[in-house]
Amino acid sequence: MNIFQLFLFIVLLCFNGCGNQVSPQPAPPLLPNTEPAMESAQFWIQKNPEPDRLILDSGGIDRLNRYIRDEMKLTEDILSLPDFYPGDALKQRLTAEWQSIKDQQLFNSEGKRAGDGFFDIMLEKLNFRDIAETVPVRYGFIVQYADQRFLPVDQGLYAQKDDLDFDELQNSALDAGTPVAVLHVNIDGTWLYVVSGLTSGWVKRDCVAFAERSEISGFLTARRLVVTSSRAEIYIDPQKTQVYAKVRMGMRFPFIQIKGGDTVQVAIPVPGGEEGQVTMSAGYLKMKDVSLSPLAYTPRNIITQAFKLLHQPYGWGGMHGGQDCSRFIQEVFASVGIELPRNSKEQRQVGEILKTFDDTTDEQEKKILIIKNGAAGSTLLGLKGHIMLYLGSVNGEPYAIHSAWAYRIPTDKGDQTFVINRVVVSDLNLGEGSTKGSWLHRVVSLNDVRFPR
Repeated sequence: MNIFQLFLFIVLLCFNGCGNQVSPQPAPPLLPNTEPAMESAQFWIQKNPEPDRLILDSGGIDRLNRYIRDEMKLTEDILSLPDFYPGDALKQRLTAEWQSIKDQQLFNSEGKRAGDGFFDIMLEKLNFRDIAETVPVRYGFIVQYADQRFLPVDQGLYAQKDDLDFDELQNSALDAGTPVAVLHVNIDGTWLYVVSGLTSGWVKRDCVAFAERSEISGFLTARRLVVTSSRAEIYIDPQKTQVYAKVRMGMRFPFIQIKGGDTVQVAIPVPGGEEGQVTMSAGYLKMKDVSLSPLAYTPRNIITQAFKLLHQPYGWGGMHGGQDCSRFIQEVFASVGIELPRNSKEQRQVGEILKTFDDTTDEQEKKILIIKNGAAGSTLLGLKGHIMLYLGSVNGEPYAIHSAWAYRIPTDKGDQTFVINRVVVSDLNLGEGSTKGSWLHRVVSLNDVRFPR
């Protein structure tokens, strides 16, 4: 039994313990209504009449990123933070996150409600007593893959009993090399509250090396290559024998030089300075894993990048080193230099809103509108709690690629859940007739990732 099979076996046991009428089953390798040829990027590229059409040039991408950050307020420029952050604003920020988790009435790993006692302890751990009237903003780099949490604790909380793969305290995960602003430290000094360009939350203290603001600025403004493989190993020796970190698609590092034709040297932040300060060191990646600049934003490149992640495991908020639906979209678009926000609700607000739907929209009409208005390789299908990349249509059926957890099929004993747990190609009909409805039924928006007109 491999790791994936063991993981899925545990998942199915958890589902069985939740009182479902029909035991969940693993989804088939090829989902219903999907042909083997559809699992190739080239299948969809050749259906596109303009696969090499430049959707946005580099200037247009910069303009879109600024719009997302400065106008929509969905991402953040950490270098624009003040030298001193208002203490009251920080308390309000931390309190709001703490209260939001408390209000959800979540379960702990033992299947019991997390009560007032737990949240009183968490409130104490937030360490309000050390928040002054103004808080000096410090900077740093993530130096190892780091879970980012809504509260400074490893313990998980869950919306349903035994639903252990959806930890509601998991906000995101940050790769080694991510610049962050550090706003606060918890009561025992083991967690830091950090802000990245895309997310904010608590990370373990030993995952961060402190840096000067000028070092962060230099890192962000340097000529940087971009990781274009699904995962890339960064080595600390040019012979590529000693792995320092594995990083995900879309990560960027300052370029130094090409070595030997198959290796590229970059600057990487590593721990090792005094008092937890960062040291910039040489790192090495395989040339096949990177592009020396962001890829051109074309349908061909977006579809190609998406299919590099096909069958990669699902991971809620980056759990288990995987990616959830919005992280999948984020990684694909990061490879062309577009900085999308963290969650699916925000992602479906970006760019040109082509169509919105409600429960009264006829589903056949919805299919027609998706096919008529969607552009393969740049259009997102937004659902409540989920998001997909539109690929095109076959025989009047729209298809998408997305990181999915499961779908349901109705039976005479109740819904049968099929656990997918990976990036897949599918049509939108799966789930039809179930209590949640099909993916098509749940589509609420169609947006194209370009600068809004």
